[in-house]
Amino acid sequence: MKKYYLFLLVLIGVATSFSCSNSSQTDTESVSKISADMIQVHVSGMTCEGCENTVERALTQEDGVVSADASAKDSVVVVKLKRNKTSFKEIKAAIEYKGYEVKGYNVIEE
Repeated sequence: MKKYYLFLLVLIGVATSFSCSNSSQTDTESVSKISADMIQVHVSGMTCEGCENTVERALTQEDGVVSADASAKDSVVVVKLKRNKTSFKEIKAAIEYKGYEVKGYNVIEE
């Protein structure tokens, strides 16, 4: 019985250290400035034109954002940026502050 508990504790320790190392990598990536001119942010919770306007206004008030074009139908926001002036963490915080959920982003190659 003691061997079982010891094995279980070791397994939990390994799983915990693995998940912690992954989360710190994600945090580091989200803090770095975005080195792209345009990104597509995936947002859930937008249902109408009013939602689109709310998200667009929130983003255009952020330093480093040139423009934002939200689509409730597609659940995305296309954001034009000043390269290396803002981070994904800042963009995500602006959208989530308004009550929407951010799923991630993709760089749009021009």
